[in-house]
Parts: sequence; structure tokens; C-alpha cells
Amino acid sequence: MTNYDTQVLALSPDGYWKLDEASGLVFADSSTGGHALTAGAGAVENYRIPGPSSSSIPVATDFQQNPPPAAAVGTLGQRAIGASFTCECWFAGVGSIPAAFSIMCKGYRTVEQRPWYSLGIDTTGKPHWWFRNVAGTDYKLTGYDNLSDATYSNRGPWHHIVGTYTAGTADLYVDGVHEVTLSVPNTGWGTGVQPFGLGILDGNTWGGPWLADVAIYPGQLSAAQVLSNFNLGILGNAFNFYQLQNALQAQITALAAQSADLAAILASVRKAY
Repeated sequence: MTNYDTQVLALSPDGYWKLDEASGLVFADSSTGGHALTAGAGAVENYRIPGPSSSSIPVATDFQQNPPPAAAVGTLGQRAIGASFTCECWFAGVGSIPAAFSIMCKGYRTVEQRPWYSLGIDTTGKPHWWFRNVAGTDYKLTGYDNLSDATYSNRGPWHHIVGTYTAGTADLYVDGVHEVTLSVPNTGWGTGVQPFGLGILDGNTWGGPWLADVAIYPGQLSAAQVLSNFNLGILGNAFNFYQLQNALQAQITALAAQSADLAAILASVRKAY
């Protein structure tokens, strides 16, 4: 079976940060892009914790007490008008949420370096996929349950969160399940000089996150690719009830789509003969 790293790199990401460095402030990009992310302060080894899966994603990084990393100002994460892209990460722990924060974003909200986009968590604890265009108009997708609810422990379980964008449409996935689609007009998302980074939507406002295997892709991952990445990412760990529920729902949805396709083919054959 393909391992998680191999599969991610086969999808040709612009950047793929496993956040598994043993020491130092620089987080290496495992893709051919070579874009390092640099943390604000504190040795990385002080923040390393077990990741989502002992066999597939064994290491994560805790930035709860550490300014999160950002790329130098430049083109990383930059998207031209209408260009498709995908942001993907593994996330755990939200705690208190004084303000919406980004897991990963291009640009800042507080200083209005728009246009920008953000894959993060809103003040209710739900994942968000959020865009603001040059005119200041917001397009925001939210979905799934409140990740800070008592249902979840503060340090887990881990969640796979993915935002995709293609010309005119944005989609949000959580734990392999498609949550919501929103019509988003074609515009330049993050085409200014603002940096790409982790946790910098509102001046480094964090609610206690732990991150692993962050990636950004130049195209739109399909629903099947998102589900495959989720399944590979949790390989080696027992499913909890919510993961089983989501995986089952995804399979039901896929089977329903296949059934609809087969019904349409059968109807066409009957009409022809």
C-alpha cells in the first residue's frame, strides 16, 4: 500500500511541511518547491508531540506557546485569477477560541492585506474555508461539528481538514467527508505581497492547535483523493466512532453516486433497445 508521504508528493504539492524536524526554527518543505517555513521563537523540539498515526503520520508540532511559522514574502501560496488550488492539514485541539484563527493562510485579515484566503477554525470551533476579495467581500464556508465541544478531548482526536478552490467554486472537507460547497467568484486570491503562513489570520491568534503534515497543491484535489489521503493518514490507528461514522457516510455517498450512474446507463440502454 502507498504510504501517506508518497501519495502526497505524487500529487505534486507546491509545498509539503511534515513539521517533524528534530530541532531548530526552520521547517523544511518536503516537496520539490523547497519553501521553508520559519517559526518565531523557541526550539522546535520543545513542541513535538505524537501525530495522528504512529505508523503513517507519527510526529506533529505544538505551537500553542510559540509564534507559528511563516514563509518569507513572496509567491508561495499565491493564486492567479481563477486558478485552482487546495490546502490540506491534520489538526487537533482548539481550547478557548477568542477569535477565528488560521491553520494556514495567504495574507492577513487584521491589516487587510487582501485578497486573502484562510483554512482555519472559526469562533464556534468549526473548520472554515474563508476568502476575502480585493473589494472586502467575504465568502466563508463552515462545516462539521464544533471541534472544541466536550465530545472531543483537548488534544484530539486528530482531524483531516481540506479546502479546495476551482474557478467559481470552493469546497470544504473534514475527515474525508465533503461538508459544504460555496459559489465563490473568480478573483485573485492572495496575489499580493503578503506571506503564506500558519496561524496568522489575526495577529497569531491561536487556540491551542497541534499540526501535522501541512500541504498546499496547485490544483483541486478530487473527493476521492481527499478521502484516500484521510484513510492513509489514520492508517495504524483505531478509528473512533466519529471517524467510522464519517468514513461510512463517505462510502454511502460514493455508492449512491455509482448507483445513480448505473441507473442512468440502464435507462439509456432500455431507451435505445
